[in-house]
Amino acid sequence: DRFPEPDEDPELHHLLTEGDHRPMFLCPGPGAQELVAPPPEEDSDYASASELAEHALPPRTTLIFIDGTWPQAKGMVSKSTWLRDTVPRAVIRPSGYSGYKFRKQ
Repeated sequence: DRFPEPDEDPELHHLLTEGDHRPMFLCPGPGAQELVAPPPEEDSDYASASELAEHALPPRTTLIFIDGTWPQAKGMVSKSTWLRDTVPRAVIRPSGYSGYKFRKQ
């Protein structure tokens, strides 16, 4: 029901940063860094290499995903000061239209 703090699960937090990896929390929110896959060179939507570099995934990054409903994920984040206040957030820019259709239940 919540993400463990570093003092509660030091082994998990060691694995998240092992080998100089930097954890990033994949979740929309204030200050979230937009990540994009680099486009093929002949099909670039970017005006310059510096614009692409601004959105590229930083080297040695460990992405943290919360698996649950939006209310469950929000609850986990609000209960973890480490995840909420320390780990930078990231969002993924889609590279195209997925064609996915939501089902009604």
